[in-house]
Amino acid sequence: MKSYFNKLITGYSLEKKEVNGQKYLFKYRGKLTFFDPVLMIQECRYRATDSKVQTYEMIGSCSDIQKLLPKPPQASKPSVICEFKKDDQKWLVSRFALKNENRSVSHYRFEVDGEFIGGLYRIYDNGNNMLNHALKIASAQGTTLSLSAEKLIWKSKTGEEVFVEKFGHTQIWVWTQPVLELVSLEK
Repeated sequence: MKSYFNKLITGYSLEKKEVNGQKYLFKYRGKLTFFDPVLMIQECRYRATDSKVQTYEMIGSCSDIQKLLPKPPQASKPSVICEFKKDDQKWLVSRFALKNENRSVSHYRFEVDGEFIGGLYRIYDNGNNMLNHALKIASAQGTTLSLSAEKLIWKSKTGEEVFVEKFGHTQIWVWTQPVLELVSLEK
């Protein structure tokens, strides 16, 4: 009943889920696209430490690189919002669905206690355009890339990181702090 009234007031339905001991509250419009934010970050941390990742120095900040990435329109609302608590911090992960150059894109925005800490741009292209996106970032950064690269990370002196990978599809992770130093997401 609570979900029904919430939908009338906010336009979002509610669903609670528990995965690996972590409780999540999902607010969604239309059909729920379930995701596990903790697992997403753990997997990103794992893949970002692969010995095949090419590492570059970031010039400027990750917000400069974000300007090169697809963004949801200003007035758009997320299709899914996931809320949870971890280590006495309130996490909010919003998922936006959008189109960019005739490609579907999922943009996940991660916030902790109201502060933006990172985002994932998943471009549904079977990874075919990963190198194009990496080259766009490299050009803005003045970086020369190996054309065989499948995993790249730019790290700033202030700890910001941008991780580009081909993981089924093109994925671009943007973090305002080192992904390996994010709050403990272990049980």
